[in-house]
Amino acid sequence: MLEQHHPSRLGGEVRLSNHFRLNAGAALSHFSNGGAAPPNYGINLFSGYTGLVWSPHPIRELDFCRPERKTARQNVSAAPCSPA
Repeated sequence: MLEQHHPSRLGGEVRLSNHFRLNAGAALSHFSNGGAAPPNYGINLFSGYTGLVWSPHPIRELDFCRPERKTARQNVSAAPCSPA
């Protein structure tokens, strides 16, 4: 039996501390036989999700690179982050 599964998720995440993050969102999953045999109605499942994520190593804001802001007068810019 041929089966196709197409999941889609849309959500967000908020950092609560250096070790904890909270996420939430909505999801849509479509299951289908891929048109292998008629009729091909498929099933659409809508769901929501929430989660609390714990990281054993601290995740700090300074661990991420931020794009460098350019002014109108700047012609050359350095790389926004240099390797550690």
